[in-house]
Parts: sequence; structure tokens; C-alpha cells
Amino acid sequence: ENGGGRSVDVLVNNASAPFSPKPFAELDWREVESLFEVQLRGAFYCVQRALPGMLAEKSGAIVNVGSILTSAPPPAQWTAFVMAKAALAGFTRALAAEYGPHGIRVNLVSPGTTATDAIGGLPERLRKVQAMQTPLRRLAETEDVARAVVFLCSGAADFLTGIDLPVAGGISV
Repeated sequence: ENGGGRSVDVLVNNASAPFSPKPFAELDWREVESLFEVQLRGAFYCVQRALPGMLAEKSGAIVNVGSILTSAPPPAQWTAFVMAKAALAGFTRALAAEYGPHGIRVNLVSPGTTATDAIGGLPERLRKVQAMQTPLRRLAETEDVARAVVFLCSGAADFLTGIDLPVAGGISV
């Protein structure tokens, strides 16, 4: 329940942290841990807080936002990020299996490169190359990801749980 005494029907875990690619040999565990803190620990506590109300209602939708990099070849030097997002994907599947019998659906949306401030440091040339490697020939927009999340939270997805929905313009085909 929240402060108003109502149950949470939908939970979207979409937290992220600043990340700088780094060769694995130079990676410090604290850097990995900081990504796990945001990606996994944040989702862990949010789910724990929302779960009692969802269990009482015997319904609910949880959507975690992962990354296409857990199923497509990741770029070099992204080990820490991929580790954190892969853990979030495993967390999603485990929750789906455990809480599906209680009417709670848990899914993952995995965006490809998305036009946000987070990619502001990428050179324009690299963004264009990434878009051209995508069958739909563009990067994802935040609205593309939002629509996938809304779909998974809607009644149209009532029989979907434990899925990883790529929102990446076909980059993983």
C-alpha cells in the first residue's frame, strides 16, 4: 500500500546510473557494484514494497527496463553494464515464475540504443552507424520504449509474463 491506503497496480523499474565504458582489466568492483545498486537493488526494494498489495489483489504488472545488450553482442568495455542488466533479466524471470500463480505478471523491456541524454557523449558518427546497423534505420525514441511498457502493463498483455521484449528496431534479428 502507498500512503493513501491503495494498492499499487503497476510498477515500472526504469532506474539507471551514469556509466562510462572501461576495459575489464581496469574495472574496479566498486564500479560494478554501483551499477548493481541502481539497476538491481532499486528494483528489488521497489518490488518488495509493491508486492503485498498486488498479492492481496491477486493481480499486478511489473515491468523492468533492461537492455538489448543482454541478448545481442555487447560492445567491448561494457562488462559492468551488461552484468547489471543481465542480473535484472534473471530477477525478472525468477519473479515471473514465483508470482505468476498469484496473478502478478513480471516482464522485461530491453531497449536498444535510445535517443536520450545518456548517449549524449557518443559521437554523432557513432549514433548514425548504430542507426544504420538497425533494420529500421533509426535509434529508439523514448516513446518507443514507453509504448512497449504501457502494452505490457495493459490488459492486452494479460497472458504474457517472464518475457523479454526487445525494443531495438530489429538489431537482434
